[in-house]
Amino acid sequence: MRIWKIVLVHILLLVFGYTKAQLYIGAEAGYSNNYSNTDISSTVLTKNQNGGGYTAGIVTKYEYKKGISIKSGIFLLQKNYFFLRTGDYTGVYTGFKNTYIQVPATIQIKLLSRKKIEAYISAGGFGGYWAFGKIYGAMPNIFSSYENRIDNSGQGAQYLSLTKYSEKYQFNTIKDNRIELGSILGIGANFSLKGKCLAFVECKYFHSLTDQQKKYMLFQTKKFNQTISVSLGILYNLTRKIP
Repeated sequence: MRIWKIVLVHILLLVFGYTKAQLYIGAEAGYSNNYSNTDISSTVLTKNQNGGGYTAGIVTKYEYKKGISIKSGIFLLQKNYFFLRTGDYTGVYTGFKNTYIQVPATIQIKLLSRKKIEAYISAGGFGGYWAFGKIYGAMPNIFSSYENRIDNSGQGAQYLSLTKYSEKYQFNTIKDNRIELGSILGIGANFSLKGKCLAFVECKYFHSLTDQQKKYMLFQTKKFNQTISVSLGILYNLTRKIP
């Protein structure tokens, strides 16, 4: 499914929501932590490291009936990761900052409620588009690979001389799969505020079901994003005052 089809579904959900009793709209922002699930066993002295980023977007919520809601939105979600060199190459690393435009759709079910606090779980799916990329890191200086320094014991030692770099990622139409589809699991809590406002905190897990690379060669290594986000948000009820 192409991203424009996912956006169309989102727009239809908005239109459908306006004909019903309970429609919310608001904003959400928070922290994301991503792991690139791939096999690096053939790369010696290398560690696969999670990368932190951000998530931010517009949220819509349609309350189907008491305790059951449909939630969607349009988000920017960073899915960052690192490859760190170890051993004699400590200090050398490559980092990837990948920003996706993502449209989730989840069903939210109430677990319990106490006064103005309501806890819930959610599950669903998402479609995303890999919109922006950046690659950065540190590599050995080709003109002077080692430099002499004094270590912690006061002895002279040689260390890798590193050069840092940072550049915009150039997408490759043959290799890069910029469409991403996957599943979502979440848990959160709503807090009723005065008037028509509703605050919430939510933790979500995004599991990619599509390879980050197209199949362009035999025996290639697959890469899947696995992302956790923790976010805060606020919703405004367009139809009635929240009790």
